[in-house]
Order: sequence, then C-alpha cells, then structure tokens
Amino acid sequence: VLLITGPNASGKSTFARMCCVAIILAQLGCYLPALEATLTVFDQIFTRIGAGDRLFSDQSTFAVELSETARLVKYSTSDSFVVLDELGRGTSTFDGISIATSVLEYFINKIKCPLVFCTHYHILTQQFQGVGPVKNVSMKYLITENKLLLQHELIDGPCPSSFGCQVARMCGL
Repeated sequence: VLLITGPNASGKSTFARMCCVAIILAQLGCYLPALEATLTVFDQIFTRIGAGDRLFSDQSTFAVELSETARLVKYSTSDSFVVLDELGRGTSTFDGISIATSVLEYFINKIKCPLVFCTHYHILTQQFQGVGPVKNVSMKYLITENKLLLQHELIDGPCPSSFGCQVARMCGL
C-alpha cells in the first residue's frame, strides 16, 4: 500500500495513473518505459480518480465518489490493483477522514491487494505509520524565495502540507 501525500498539483494522480498504464502494458507484453520492473498478473484494475457529478441520475459529485468506491470495494480481490485518489474530500473533514480511514483499513485487513491511496488527509500518514504493508511516500517539492516548486518525483516519507494557498497563488488566485 502506497499512501501518497504531497502538494496540490504535484503529480499524485498522474503517478497513480502511470502505475495503471504500466500494469496494462506489462500484461499485454509491451515495452515498459522503465529500467526494471517486477510485476505480477492482476485480475482487475480499479480506479477512483477525479470528480464529476451525474446530473442525469441525480447524483452529486460526492454520491458518485461513494458509489464508485462501494463498487470498487465490493468487487476487488487480493489479485486486483486499486487506485483511490482523494477519497472523502466531498464532505466535511471529519466525515471524509472517517470514510478514508475505514476504506483504507478495509483494504489493508480484508482485501489485501496492492493499493495506491492518494490523499490530502495528512493525519492518515500518522495513523498508518508502521502498519503492515503501508508505505508513506510523497511528491517532492522545493520552497525557494517563498515560492513552491513542484518536482513531480516520488520520494520516501509523508509530506507535511498540501500547500493549498501556495498553489492557489501559483494559479493566480
């Protein structure tokens, strides 16, 4: 289980998507853009990435997130590869952390499959520090002259902040 934190816009979701693409390429027998890779065969790849509502079926963005997560939890096996990105962000902080924590615990204790879990809930890195298969990693960044520089590189250890205000400034807000 990779528990990924890091600044907004630093590449967490892109890294998770790259993992899925690499698995698909490997299972097809294609060339992988890597120096070395050891991958197993997966029965399915499940992802929960992005946000969007389904107005035609009267589902809010949060309802879509939860129904997709429920489906993913129901059908994942120990031979699946799963990506969960920003689970629980569509509700209050306390509820979101509770949902993210319980789903992460369920995957660790029941499903036991490879999981990439991207989050801005930094408390999860403390809650799951040293827990079995969980590895805290983050996206590299630099701060120079009060500016945030995103490095788009995965490194060991949790990130101390999401740097939301700095990213907002970078975006012109």
